[in-house]
Amino acid sequence: MRIDLLPDMQTESLLCRSGGQVEIFVENIQYQGRHHIFLREQHRFSESSIASNAMTFVEQLLRRYQLEPKQSHFYRYVYTPTVGALFGCFSIDWQSGSAASYSFKMLNQLEAQQQLEPIIKLGQRALENIEIAREATGLVGFGAVPA
Repeated sequence: MRIDLLPDMQTESLLCRSGGQVEIFVENIQYQGRHHIFLREQHRFSESSIASNAMTFVEQLLRRYQLEPKQSHFYRYVYTPTVGALFGCFSIDWQSGSAASYSFKMLNQLEAQQQLEPIIKLGQRALENIEIAREATGLVGFGAVPA
């Protein structure tokens, strides 16, 4: 069995393109002044898939976490015990704070290791920091901040 590199992802409730409420797993890691947000599906092959809702989810998460788009990087994370961790990277063209276009590329093992290993091993889990700040201000739970 392969190791799950992001075993403690948080559940986020978001709206898909059709307006339905869906849940995905999210991990936000701060590393070298940037946010690296990893998205993982709870239910594969559904209308709530990351593939069909990528920019819808990205824009909601940026607002929810109050992140600067150009300082944020988004990744798709897929884990299975037999294959292990697979990563894909979104390249987003931001214009006036909105996504003008994007592309997606799956990373091979070498690319994932070189680009993401330092982030995962050395970065700080930003979602924990956001949750601590919300508790201090009385806004508890991820649903407390409007999408």
